[in-house]
Amino acid sequence: MSVVKDILSAKGAQVTTISPSEGLLSAITRMNAERIGCLIVTDNDDNVKGIIAERDILRSIARQQHDLSRRTVGEVMVESVIVCHATDPLTTIRSIMKTYWVRQIPVIDDDGKLQGIISMGDVNAFLLDEEDVEIKYLHDYIEGRVR
Repeated sequence: MSVVKDILSAKGAQVTTISPSEGLLSAITRMNAERIGCLIVTDNDDNVKGIIAERDILRSIARQQHDLSRRTVGEVMVESVIVCHATDPLTTIRSIMKTYWVRQIPVIDDDGKLQGIISMGDVNAFLLDEEDVEIKYLHDYIEGRVR
Protein backbone atom coordinates (compact mmCIF):
# COMPACT_ATOMS: atom_id res chain seq x y z
CA MET A 1 0.00 0.00 0.00
CA SER A 2 1.42 3.38 -0.99
CA VAL A 3 1.81 6.06 1.66
CA VAL A 4 2.50 9.79 1.77
CA LYS A 5 6.27 9.34 2.19
CA ASP A 6 6.36 7.60 -1.21
CA ILE A 7 5.35 10.89 -2.81
CA LEU A 8 7.63 12.99 -0.64
CA SER A 9 10.63 10.82 -1.45
CA ALA A 10 9.98 11.40 -5.16
CA LYS A 11 9.14 15.10 -5.11
CA GLY A 12 11.08 16.28 -2.08
CA ALA A 13 9.97 17.91 1.10
CA GLN A 14 10.45 21.56 0.13
CA VAL A 15 7.51 23.70 1.20
CA THR A 16 7.05 27.42 0.75
CA THR A 17 5.96 28.90 4.05
CA ILE A 18 4.91 32.33 5.22
CA SER A 19 4.37 34.07 8.54
CA PRO A 20 0.85 35.12 9.57
CA SER A 21 2.13 38.69 10.03
CA GLU A 22 3.33 39.06 6.43
CA GLY A 23 1.27 41.13 4.05
CA LEU A 24 -1.29 39.58 1.77
CA LEU A 25 0.33 41.15 -1.28
CA SER A 26 3.57 39.45 -0.32
CA ALA A 27 1.76 36.10 -0.24
CA ILE A 28 0.20 36.74 -3.66
CA THR A 29 3.55 37.77 -5.11
CA ARG A 30 5.29 34.65 -3.77
CA MET A 31 2.59 32.28 -5.01
CA ASN A 32 2.72 33.90 -8.43
CA ALA A 33 6.53 33.88 -8.62
CA GLU A 34 6.79 30.24 -7.54
CA ARG A 35 3.75 29.16 -9.56
CA ILE A 36 2.11 27.49 -6.56
CA GLY A 37 -1.47 27.50 -5.32
CA CYS A 38 -0.94 27.88 -1.60
CA LEU A 39 1.44 28.77 1.19
CA ILE A 40 1.68 27.03 4.54
CA VAL A 41 1.51 29.50 7.40
CA THR A 42 4.01 28.60 10.12
CA ASP A 43 5.46 30.02 13.28
CA ASN A 44 9.20 30.35 13.93
CA ASP A 45 9.37 26.70 15.06
CA ASP A 46 7.86 25.28 11.83
CA ASN A 47 4.53 24.53 13.50
CA VAL A 48 1.62 24.74 11.06
CA LYS A 49 -0.63 27.65 11.98
CA GLY A 50 -2.74 27.80 8.86
CA ILE A 51 -2.85 27.65 5.10
CA ILE A 52 -3.57 30.35 2.56
CA ALA A 53 -4.62 29.35 -0.92
CA GLU A 54 -5.64 31.23 -4.05
CA ARG A 55 -9.25 30.41 -3.26
CA ASP A 56 -8.99 32.00 0.22
CA ILE A 57 -7.60 35.21 -1.26
CA LEU A 58 -10.34 35.39 -3.90
CA ARG A 59 -13.03 34.80 -1.29
CA SER A 60 -11.56 37.55 0.87
CA ILE A 61 -11.55 39.97 -2.05
CA ALA A 62 -15.14 39.09 -2.95
CA ARG A 63 -16.38 39.52 0.63
CA GLN A 64 -14.52 42.68 1.56
CA GLN A 65 -13.30 45.17 -0.96
CA HIS A 66 -10.39 46.16 1.30
CA ASP A 67 -7.04 47.47 0.20
CA LEU A 68 -4.97 44.27 -0.14
CA SER A 69 -1.80 46.10 0.79
CA ARG A 70 -3.20 46.60 4.30
CA ARG A 71 -4.30 42.99 4.92
CA THR A 72 -2.10 40.32 6.49
CA VAL A 73 -1.89 36.62 5.79
CA GLY A 74 -3.23 35.96 9.30
CA GLU A 75 -6.46 37.78 8.47
CA VAL A 76 -7.20 35.60 5.44
CA MET A 77 -5.60 32.21 6.19
CA VAL A 78 -7.59 29.14 7.13
CA GLU A 79 -6.60 28.11 10.65
CA SER A 80 -8.26 24.70 10.79
CA VAL A 81 -5.80 22.88 8.55
CA ILE A 82 -6.20 19.24 7.63
CA VAL A 83 -2.77 17.64 8.02
CA CYS A 84 -1.38 14.18 7.45
CA HIS A 85 1.61 12.06 8.40
CA ALA A 86 4.19 10.40 6.14
CA THR A 87 2.79 6.96 6.98
CA ASP A 88 -0.81 7.73 6.00
CA PRO A 89 -2.14 5.67 3.06
CA LEU A 90 -2.60 7.60 -0.20
CA THR A 91 -6.07 6.17 -0.70
CA THR A 92 -7.09 7.72 2.63
CA ILE A 93 -5.55 11.07 1.68
CA ARG A 94 -7.35 11.07 -1.68
CA SER A 95 -10.62 10.34 0.10
CA ILE A 96 -10.03 13.21 2.57
CA MET A 97 -9.23 15.60 -0.28
CA LYS A 98 -12.41 14.58 -2.09
CA THR A 99 -14.61 14.74 1.00
CA TYR A 100 -13.37 18.10 2.31
CA TRP A 101 -12.60 19.73 -1.07
CA VAL A 102 -8.97 20.49 -0.25
CA ARG A 103 -6.24 20.53 -2.86
CA GLN A 104 -3.17 20.52 -0.61
CA ILE A 105 -2.41 18.84 2.70
CA PRO A 106 0.65 19.66 4.80
CA VAL A 107 2.63 16.67 6.08
CA ILE A 108 3.73 16.90 9.71
CA ASP A 109 5.79 14.71 12.03
CA ASP A 110 4.68 13.43 15.43
CA ASP A 111 5.76 16.72 17.04
CA GLY A 112 3.61 18.76 14.65
CA LYS A 113 6.58 20.07 12.65
CA LEU A 114 6.13 20.63 8.93
CA GLN A 115 7.74 17.88 6.83
CA GLY A 116 6.33 18.55 3.38
CA ILE A 117 3.16 19.05 1.41
CA ILE A 118 1.21 16.90 -1.01
CA SER A 119 -1.34 18.06 -3.52
CA MET A 120 -4.29 16.42 -5.19
CA GLY A 121 -2.23 16.34 -8.37
CA ASP A 122 0.64 14.56 -6.57
CA VAL A 123 -1.69 11.88 -5.22
CA ASN A 124 -3.54 11.34 -8.50
CA ALA A 125 -0.34 11.16 -10.56
CA PHE A 126 1.28 8.71 -8.15
CA LEU A 127 -1.76 6.42 -8.01
CA LEU A 128 -2.15 6.55 -11.82
CA ASP A 129 1.50 5.56 -12.24
CA GLU A 130 0.91 2.60 -9.91
CA GLU A 131 -2.16 1.58 -11.91
CA ASP A 132 -0.20 1.84 -15.18
CA VAL A 133 2.43 -0.55 -13.80
CA GLU A 134 -0.27 -2.96 -12.66
CA ILE A 135 -2.01 -2.83 -16.06
CA LYS A 136 1.28 -3.50 -17.86
CA TYR A 137 1.98 -6.45 -15.56
CA LEU A 138 -1.50 -7.86 -16.20
CA HIS A 139 -1.09 -7.47 -19.98
CA ASP A 140 2.29 -9.23 -19.81
CA TYR A 141 0.74 -12.01 -17.73
CA ILE A 142 -2.19 -12.45 -20.13
CA GLU A 143 0.18 -12.54 -23.10
CA GLY A 144 2.37 -15.15 -21.39
CA ARG A 145 5.45 -12.94 -20.86
CA VAL A 146 5.25 -13.27 -17.06
CA ARG A 147 4.48 -16.35 -15.03
